[in-house]
Amino acid sequence: MGFAPWEGRVNISFFLISILLVFIGCDLFTNGIEWIGRKFKLSESVVGSILAAIGTALPETFIPIIAIFFIGGGSGPAAGLGAILGAPFMLSTLAMFVTGVAILLFRKRREQGTSLILRGSAKRLDLSFFLLVFLMAMALTLVPNASVRSAAAPLFIVVYVVYLVIVVRFEDPYREADIGPLKLSSLVARARRHGTATDPSLWGTTLQTIFALVLILIGAQIFVGEIMDLSASLGINATVLALIIAPFATELPEKVNSVIWVRQGKDALALGNITGAMVFQTCIPVAFGIAFTPWVLGGLELISVLLTFVASLTLYIQATRERLSAASLIFNGVFYFIFVAFVWILL
Repeated sequence: MGFAPWEGRVNISFFLISILLVFIGCDLFTNGIEWIGRKFKLSESVVGSILAAIGTALPETFIPIIAIFFIGGGSGPAAGLGAILGAPFMLSTLAMFVTGVAILLFRKRREQGTSLILRGSAKRLDLSFFLLVFLMAMALTLVPNASVRSAAAPLFIVVYVVYLVIVVRFEDPYREADIGPLKLSSLVARARRHGTATDPSLWGTTLQTIFALVLILIGAQIFVGEIMDLSASLGINATVLALIIAPFATELPEKVNSVIWVRQGKDALALGNITGAMVFQTCIPVAFGIAFTPWVLGGLELISVLLTFVASLTLYIQATRERLSAASLIFNGVFYFIFVAFVWILL
């Protein structure tokens, strides 16, 4: 095992509760974060690629940090490295696949049909940053001197700050989107038999968003724990756990958020939530990985890195058009299943 000596069988009740908490949390979060965007007249790029991306990236960010600093022996840093590499791999492959499937499922209620509409070049900006930083991170695996690698780690934090500044200043103007009533306010209003406020307070909006994040974090933590129990009982390899299973569990909020926004026809938010998380995951957790792990790739890690790069490059090329088809997003899932096939063959 890589993360902790979990043992025993999966508790089905906890498993179902964890999924319910994540779904409820994501539903409240997407609603709350959109109201925050309206309150401050923020662009869709800022809401999707920064606020939503950072908020839902927290669960998978904690796992490598915990593994690196709190798991003894050599297994902790190794598991941390796998989890760091697994997050962008999942986002660029399986998360895109899920988004494409969601577009097909909700095509009849979407004005865009089976296409995902890209306004301007904001998402290409996300993918450009991701590809650049990802190549920088992988190049450092070839540097044998640990001191040189550690000295380069803060650079990734600086790059992310630069990315934030560019996205905030990007020519992606605020758009008045159709947002449903603030959900917690609606519940309180129904309980008191009052009408729902059409313009909720900033305090209430912030409270709902924070509450939603707490639900997401608790649900993701329980979900990960149950997945770990299952993996331990099956004797799954620690590298497989770090690269596939843990990121699969912790990327659940991004997937759910994107499905919710796809259903509502808010394509910029749906895709930005994923591409923004890709940039975050390749800057912040990678900085910790470079500074505190050997940062050396094994066979499976190298395969995941190559597939992540090809999948992201494919998506970048597709994003040069104003429309992405559901099929093109579903195609990115092929790279995930290729990796699963490699794991099956090699292990």
